Amino acid sequence: MRLFILFLIGMGWSNFSHAQFVKHLIIETETGIEEIAVLNKMEKKRFKKNKMYTSYNGSGLITLQGEIKGKLAHGTYAKFDSTRTLLVQGMYFFGEKHEEWKTYHSTGELKTVRFFKKGKQHGKSKVFDTEGELVMKTRYRKGTIKK
Repeated sequence: MRLFILFLIGMGWSNFSHAQFVKHLIIETETGIEEIAVLNKMEKKRFKKNKMYTSYNGSGLITLQGEIKGKLAHGTYAKFDSTRTLLVQGMYFFGEKHEEWKTYHSTGELKTVRFFKKGKQHGKSKVFDTEGELVMKTRYRKGTIKK
């Protein structure tokens, strides 16, 4: 596996006393490439025991409950197969899935569109077949299907 560091961006948040730094990584794996933004430096953060957090530990991405191992995922994420076809696209906010996440069929056609809030599915979720036809639509609220 090879790792490339693209660039550093200084970012500040009002709830932290020091500026945070986001490092953009490109990780080559056996099955393709992953691009992820991680916090390079972070002041102490409390992790809730019942939540899942994603981080980069030097050998790949890892999602753990209530803790992190390595640098916390924070920012854009994309996964490509070996032919550089986009498979997954989304955003992390302090280790949790955030906002819109899309997955794609190996043909490049849109497969799913899901929205997340604080790491849980929240809002509309759509599933498409390989021809691009909508086959399922669901609404979530805080990770639970809304009826």
